[in-house]
Amino acid sequence: MSARYAQGSAMEAGLTKKPVEDSLWHGEQAAMQAQLDWLKAAQAALARNKSTFAVLGLGDVLGSEGHLEKLRALDYGVEEPR
Repeated sequence: MSARYAQGSAMEAGLTKKPVEDSLWHGEQAAMQAQLDWLKAAQAALARNKSTFAVLGLGDVLGSEGHLEKLRALDYGVEEPR
């Protein structure tokens, strides 16, 4: 492999790394915003109703940074399935 080809490949790798990192960052930001929006909607539903029900993905239910842990941190009672 020529030095010029290797240099070109390294430059191309650098050019693709930034968009991938940007895409990952935007995905994380979108997930965080979605969680904040969900928490706001859940709080509004709980303010209007004595109890409420939500359907969430398992990652949101079981994750240590998931929606239910956020509600617990806000002193809401969260009942586990029986």
